[in-house]
Amino acid sequence: MRAVAEARAAQLDSNRMEAAAAYRTLGAIAGLGDPKRAREAYAKALEFDGDDREALYWHGLLSLRSGKLADAERSLVRLIEVATTLADQRGVFRAHLRLGELSVDRGNLTAALEHEQTALQIAVQESTKATTDEQWQADLAEAHRQMGGIFEAQGHLPEALSAYQSSLDVSRHVASLDPASLDKQNAVSLALDRVADVLIAQGNSKAAQDNYRSALAIRDRLAKADPANARWQRNLSVSFNKIGNVQVAQGNLPEALQSYEAGLAIRQRLADADKGNAGWQRDLSVSHDKIGRILESMGRLDEAMPHYEKDLEIAELLARMDPANAEWQRDVEISRNRMARFKN
Repeated sequence: MRAVAEARAAQLDSNRMEAAAAYRTLGAIAGLGDPKRAREAYAKALEFDGDDREALYWHGLLSLRSGKLADAERSLVRLIEVATTLADQRGVFRAHLRLGELSVDRGNLTAALEHEQTALQIAVQESTKATTDEQWQADLAEAHRQMGGIFEAQGHLPEALSAYQSSLDVSRHVASLDPASLDKQNAVSLALDRVADVLIAQGNSKAAQDNYRSALAIRDRLAKADPANARWQRNLSVSFNKIGNVQVAQGNLPEALQSYEAGLAIRQRLADADKGNAGWQRDLSVSHDKIGRILESMGRLDEAMPHYEKDLEIAELLARMDPANAEWQRDVEISRNRMARFKN
């Protein structure tokens, strides 16, 4: 399917609007699982149509995720301009939502709060006007979640917990409107994770673990309902890791190791099935790092070393794939420094 989209885009270079649409389709196919390829496709789409709102949004988001903040800002600010002219409230909403994240990455929490408050106001207004519009209800849940993230970054944990709980309440409401929707059930699991994250920060590991296990139960059902869905499998691995984190905090290293190993098994299958997928490789690297740390803490350094070595191997591979990705370059430095420490 990707090859067909690439061929189609190449054939349409003479027709700018159709070429932009073809490259946008190529970006959607690559998706978040292959962010570098997707980002390049959306950038190409914008060369043909600089006001393409979908391309502006996804190029902005993917640039943000890869640490290219200036590129992200240009696309998202332009999206606000174009969407405002066209009275496209969702376009304005999405741009402010991501500009808030960008401001957090720059350490400007004041600007981040302003962007997220604007996004939340739009979501509240639109979801109130269109109570049967499930997308606006879902957008409202995400806006609350983003506000929670700002409060959490500011250290305002009660406010963060309240915002995340609002996100969870809305997500559960949306899911109740369409119980058969796997995506809506997934949104509930994401909201449960955020609530639990704050509970951990507040020292309430018992309540946090209950929420994480509720999320795990949902994700287990989703993974079994659609075993071929890589996203559901990946999310299940995230739940195992989060429960493992709680078990580490509780000092229960043997059970934490079991949880991390369950997550690793899933991520290994995903990485083996799509060896060129940078996202799966990154996840695999994280799992090896977590298991290595647990084994080291348990005094089993000989068993930890192969995991650390695999972590470094993957980190170096990813850094070569995308030399401009600052996060991946940082991963290599951390892994190399750790290996040097052990050799000394």
